[in-house]
Amino acid sequence: MGRPLPDLTNLEIGFDARRVKNKKVLVVFVDYTKRASQIAISQLQRYAWDFRHQNVAVVCIQVTPIDEDELKQWKKQNKISVPIAVLPGPGGQTPIPSLQRSSDAMSPLRQQWGLRSLPWTILTDEHQQIAATGVNIRRVLSLVDEKDRPASPLQSLRRRR
Repeated sequence: MGRPLPDLTNLEIGFDARRVKNKKVLVVFVDYTKRASQIAISQLQRYAWDFRHQNVAVVCIQVTPIDEDELKQWKKQNKISVPIAVLPGPGGQTPIPSLQRSSDAMSPLRQQWGLRSLPWTILTDEHQQIAATGVNIRRVLSLVDEKDRPASPLQSLRRRR
């Protein structure tokens, strides 16, 4: 919390930093083959309009190596239009997953990005300073809404206690 968001270009997902200039950023790390991540992706889809109108850029990243054709098919079947970037596997390719590669991919992500589980969210402010981590997608909307509202005098008194 309060520290800068690590550089997304280091993930080699073709990220364009101009996309998030002067915007809040919601980074969501997922493994679409797991039910919890599927729910998170569905929520991203459901709240995409809200995020756009609250000046939030969403970056969804598939962390474990997968077959990209299967991901495309899954997105089509589930009517998901949210872009999902896939971390490259060894040699810049995205191979079919194996348990060893899956744990190999997670280790540097845990160190650099603080991932504790999947899905994992990181929300920043407009200056890419981390405001919240690990919250669910619905909670992100309320956090963004809270930060956009001016604080009332009563709220500032409650915070001091």
